[in-house]
Amino acid sequence: MINRETFLKPSLKTGKVFLADFNDFVFVRELTGTERNTFEKRMLEEGQSYDYRCNLVALATTDVKGQRLFTDADIKELGKTSGAILDVLFTAIQ
Repeated sequence: MINRETFLKPSLKTGKVFLADFNDFVFVRELTGTERNTFEKRMLEEGQSYDYRCNLVALATTDVKGQRLFTDADIKELGKTSGAILDVLFTAIQ
């Protein structure tokens, strides 16, 4: 049986996603429980105006060190980028 220390130790799955439009890649990772709660809370608060894809991409896209590539302040700007690129990242994150 798994013990408490093992269970609480962060072990988020990550993956490398190639973006053909940039001929480069980024990483995506699972959300933490806290990040998922924030994501869902925003969705409930903002209702139909909530930008689901951009919020998820902002939370889960990282650099090689696992640091978020985008901040919450970038979410509206992400909405101006290619929908196809956002779809690639969104699909990889799910």
